[in-house]
Amino acid sequence: MLRIIFRYSISSACFFCSSRSLAFFCSFAVFPHGLYDLIDTNHRYINYLRKRNPEGDETIDYNTERAKLVRAKRKNEEYELQLKENQLHAAEDIEAVMTDMLVNFKSRLMAIPSKLAPVLCKKTDKAEIFALLKDHIDEALMELSDFKTTFGERVKEDEKSDG
Repeated sequence: MLRIIFRYSISSACFFCSSRSLAFFCSFAVFPHGLYDLIDTNHRYINYLRKRNPEGDETIDYNTERAKLVRAKRKNEEYELQLKENQLHAAEDIEAVMTDMLVNFKSRLMAIPSKLAPVLCKKTDKAEIFALLKDHIDEALMELSDFKTTFGERVKEDEKSDG
């Protein structure tokens, strides 16, 4: 067996580490002190590096990785199927619909004062003013709650543009 005596400086250059790191390895019995069996010491160092990095290529199981890939592909296919069957909707579609809905609702509410101002200025009865305001606000809220009427045209336009 080949036994060579190294100084820390030469050993550290051989193993691409500092003298301080080599002293650390010696203190934890990765390398024995004094005489170095070059092959054995090299194997000990490689084993130390492998233990320190458990995600190395040797620890990756092909079957596990293949199962993960197949699972990811299956989930992707399930999501695409749900999109096609309208059981799942893309975030961009939801955002566009909600934005349109809130903009329409805001414009509808903002139109109430200009629409009712000429009528309300002639009224003096608080109950009648309240009833007029409530009717127009309820009408705006009903329009907001009726999704199919409000966005039926948008959905039909999107289907035409897709087809």
